[in-house]
Amino acid sequence: MSTDFSGQNLCGASFQNQDLRGADFSRADVRSADFRGANLAEANFSYARTGLQGRWVLTLIGGCCLLSGSCALISAFMGSIVFNVLQNLHPGDILIGLVEVVVLGIFYGMTARQGLPKATGALVAMGFWVVILVWATAYAGAGAGSNPIIMAVIMGVALAIGVGTTLGVAVSAALAMAVAGFGAVAATELLALLGTIPGAMAGANVQIGMIPLPGNEVKLLSLIWAGVGAMVGTYVGWQALSGDRKQAFIYNLAIALAAIKGTNFQGANLSYVNFYQAELKGVDLRRAILTRTQWFRLKRYSLVRTGDTYLQDAQIRRLLITGQGASQVFRHKNLQGVYLEGANLAQADFTGAVLSYANLVNTDLTGAIFKQTQLDGADLTRASLTGAYLEDWGVTNTTRLDFIDCQYVFLHVPTPDQPNPRRKPDNYRETFAPGDFVEFIKPISHTLDLYHTQGVDPRSIAIAYKKLEELYPEARLELVALEKRGQNLLLRVKTAEVVDHSLLSAEYFHTYNQFKFMPDSSIGLSGILEGDRVRNLETMIITALTRPPSPRNSDPWAVFGSEKPTPAPPETLLTRTQHLTHHAIIGLQATNTPKALKLAEFLQQLQNILVATSELSEDDQITALEQIRILAEVGLENPDSSHRKAAKTALHLLKGSLIDLSTPGPLMDASEILPKIARLLGLEL
Repeated sequence: MSTDFSGQNLCGASFQNQDLRGADFSRADVRSADFRGANLAEANFSYARTGLQGRWVLTLIGGCCLLSGSCALISAFMGSIVFNVLQNLHPGDILIGLVEVVVLGIFYGMTARQGLPKATGALVAMGFWVVILVWATAYAGAGAGSNPIIMAVIMGVALAIGVGTTLGVAVSAALAMAVAGFGAVAATELLALLGTIPGAMAGANVQIGMIPLPGNEVKLLSLIWAGVGAMVGTYVGWQALSGDRKQAFIYNLAIALAAIKGTNFQGANLSYVNFYQAELKGVDLRRAILTRTQWFRLKRYSLVRTGDTYLQDAQIRRLLITGQGASQVFRHKNLQGVYLEGANLAQADFTGAVLSYANLVNTDLTGAIFKQTQLDGADLTRASLTGAYLEDWGVTNTTRLDFIDCQYVFLHVPTPDQPNPRRKPDNYRETFAPGDFVEFIKPISHTLDLYHTQGVDPRSIAIAYKKLEELYPEARLELVALEKRGQNLLLRVKTAEVVDHSLLSAEYFHTYNQFKFMPDSSIGLSGILEGDRVRNLETMIITALTRPPSPRNSDPWAVFGSEKPTPAPPETLLTRTQHLTHHAIIGLQATNTPKALKLAEFLQQLQNILVATSELSEDDQITALEQIRILAEVGLENPDSSHRKAAKTALHLLKGSLIDLSTPGPLMDASEILPKIARLLGLEL
């Protein structure tokens, strides 16, 4: 199949689940094209046109006009009824009608200033008191000429329609403006205002109480009532499209509608794809893989359904499109896998940010702050790091630091308690010679830094570290430093040269958080606290936390104390099997389909039962783990007859091994899990 689609008209074409790695879509028209689940890694979409086809644009605009006009018509109808009540000469009815007008006026004001969700919440509260007022006036005999139940229903419906009108017109305005510009907004607004006329005429003749009071005043006031609602809705739509966070609900709703028939990249692999100067409009990027995807100088960006990708952050989005982030603050931002080659990030603050696997080639990082920043797998080739602050930054052996331009760095961000930034080289008259910086930083890149904040739990740290050693014996973990930082704690772990620090860190903190919030009784049942290894490490951590802080000028990479933990036990067949089974389950989870995720959850439960039990011999545990691994691997495929046979055999072996085990506290019983696994695989047990 040809992969050269450059300059072609591909409107409405379907490429769903196709392998289009490296395909050329430059200058192509891919409006309303379907790329769901496609492999588009390294594809070229430069100058491409995305979004909605012409017929879908017209359909959306027509729908916006219809929605806006209908909302205004219904609003005018209810407004005329309310103002009819005000013409009634009964004091109770007049009071209720005036309160209704005031409440809706407050709602409109709050909508414009604080956003529609907050305003709606306040309106619900105020509407409750309006209903109470209706009943109070009726009970007090204040001369209300209308049935209190009818009045309560009328007022409640009028308030609800006020909310609906604002919402409908706001979404219509935002959608029309994004799809076709201000001309479309003018059309929707005009139809909204025209729609008020028949609504006012009809509602003015509804009988309230005993006497119908149509009158031109009622019609005029109802037109104003509905017109104000339409104008507020239009203003809210404009706010939403302008990026006003308080109107995010309207913006997200408009995006969802616009992306239905737009260019669909949902679940596609867009790694290393080039969108240079492309139009990104009406696009669905939910669950797409965006590792090192290039967004530089997009011609247009609007109505993009980002899902949980990094593009949902407006600041990150502007950075990726403009390449300008100098002196900006990106603290604790998730920038994993972003493409920032050649960007200007001088003096930027990346404290606690994740820049793993980011492309930072030729990037200006002069004076940038990298305090506790994760850079595993990032590429900083030929980047400028002179004057950068590298306090506890997370470089690893997979971080590329080739040809770095760096004259000097600082090892601390100055604070009132620690004003010395620890410049390197120490002599302010000296600078790094070419290549010296990499040699200086190299010993640190082979350590795994595990930084703990917000209530350090020594017991959970010891357990998580022990389990990490057992799961990854090939990493050759060696704890070389325990350093107290205020109330926080840093574990620095030496590893083998070729190891994925990001995976190790994620696995460690997953286990740490799991045990941190688990009751002592549950942990005791699993037997994880048995043995000197965990107790000794826990004691060391408590000692590190209770010792006085080290002097300011101490070496931040010094080994804590003279004690060193005992080396990790040699790999056994059981630990190796546990390791392989765990990776098979992770591989199943990575497919990210509902069926695979559910199957992975049940298989993980089975593995947890095996880890927690002492009723099986080591050989039996190995056999059972092997069956779990087989089931995970079968779950990755479309099972044929041979796969089904292997899965059925594995299930029967597991049933014989696990069905009679006494399952600890929070774990589901094996007898409940195995039938569910069989159903997911289409088997009978």
